[in-house]
Formats: sequence, C-alpha cells, structure tokens
Amino acid sequence: MTLIRSDRGFTLIELLVAMGIVGIALVTAVPSLSSMHAQMRSSHDARLIAASVSQWRSEAIRLRRSVDVTFVAPVGATPGSVSADFDGDGDPEETIQLSRASDWSPLMPADFAITGLGIIPSLPAEGVEVEIANRDQSTQLTIFPTGIISLVQG
Repeated sequence: MTLIRSDRGFTLIELLVAMGIVGIALVTAVPSLSSMHAQMRSSHDARLIAASVSQWRSEAIRLRRSVDVTFVAPVGATPGSVSADFDGDGDPEETIQLSRASDWSPLMPADFAITGLGIIPSLPAEGVEVEIANRDQSTQLTIFPTGIISLVQG
C-alpha cells in the first residue's frame, strides 16, 4: 500500500500550533496596549490645555486686554473643560472638552486671568501644578505666572 502525501496545505496540528502562537502573542500585547492608550489620553488632555492657554495668552497680548480662563471639574460622566472669556462678559468664547477618563489631582486649578502683557499675576511664583491621570498613567502640568507651561509625563 502506497501513501500519497499532498504538499499542498497544512495539517491540522500545524494550524493549531500557529493559532496557539498567535493567541499567546495577543494575550501578552493587550495589557501593554491598554496602558499605552491611558497614557496617551492623559498626555493629550495636558497638551490640549497647554496649547489652549498658550494660544489664549497670545490673544491677550494681541488684543492688549485680559483673558479670563476658567476650569470646570468633571462631575460623574460629564468630562471637565477649560474655557476662555475674551471680552469680560462672563460668557466664554472658547471652550475645550477634556477626556471623560481624565482624573484631576489634587484639584482643578483656580480660575485666573491672563493680562494684556501675557502674565498671570494671580499665580504663585513657583506656578500651579496639576496632575492629570488616566488609570496608572499621569502627566504633570505646571503653569507659571510668566505664561510658561511645563509638561512632564510620569
């Protein structure tokens, strides 16, 4: 009796081994991808705030008038936000929404005004530090009275 073996295709054992290797690779990759996603969200919110405050500072200098910056803390499922009032009427002209998953530590910074000279006199000389966290990843945002903003990922 002669066995005829086809060289086309794979045996069931070869397919099972390949699927097992792919499964193991997926199980090890998923946790690192989810932590990377959390880090990206916290750094995105911090960069968004930094860019907005820098832009609003430039507008205050250009317009030669104060711009009021207001922080709204997240409540339940409602995300936090940061807004700017350019004309002093109490109604913000620009508002940015932050990620729902962002957690502010210790608290949202106090509201402040950027003068027409681009400085923030109400802030202490060492600046105001805010930590924006998503799960176990965090980003440290520091706003100085000179308008300089520092970002450090933790």
